[in-house]
Amino acid sequence: KLAVRVNDSLFVHAGLHPKYAKMGLQTLEKMSNDLLQEDFCDSYSSLFFAEDGPLWTRDLSLGDDETACRLVSETLSLLQVNRMVVGHTVQHDNKINSRCNDGLILSDTGFSEAVYGTPCLLEFIYKMQSQQTSNESGFPTPLAINELQVKSQESNIHIKYIEVRAIFQQSDSPAMDEL
Repeated sequence: KLAVRVNDSLFVHAGLHPKYAKMGLQTLEKMSNDLLQEDFCDSYSSLFFAEDGPLWTRDLSLGDDETACRLVSETLSLLQVNRMVVGHTVQHDNKINSRCNDGLILSDTGFSEAVYGTPCLLEFIYKMQSQQTSNESGFPTPLAINELQVKSQESNIHIKYIEVRAIFQQSDSPAMDEL
């Protein structure tokens, strides 16, 4: 899949510009499937190779705040989601970061041994009951989004533990106390 919607979040490798969001996720999926059926390496004008395409853009991750956040906001609105989770642009602090009021989650922490080699996970916590809050589109809204990073003890690198860091938490949610 080129881009996947899960509840109120969009997951896409590098980011999705509004011009691609306007096509709709089903159209993008069909285009990518069609390209994979042919010799797409000859299709340099395709969305696989477009500089602002979903596999290559860094405009949202590295662009100036005003422009990037305007593009993110427009894409989120078009697809009726609350956030876009992207990889592709390594976060050199080895942490999952966010921009645009948590509308863009930058999740590439350099997991590869060639970069930093530290496993890191993104966790969404939902309360799946009738009082679960939801957005305008009717999808559940997470109570929290956390970064989980695998760490080693300095004295013994074979002892691993998981360090949790909150990225987003509903501050007014009494349900968080129940977790």
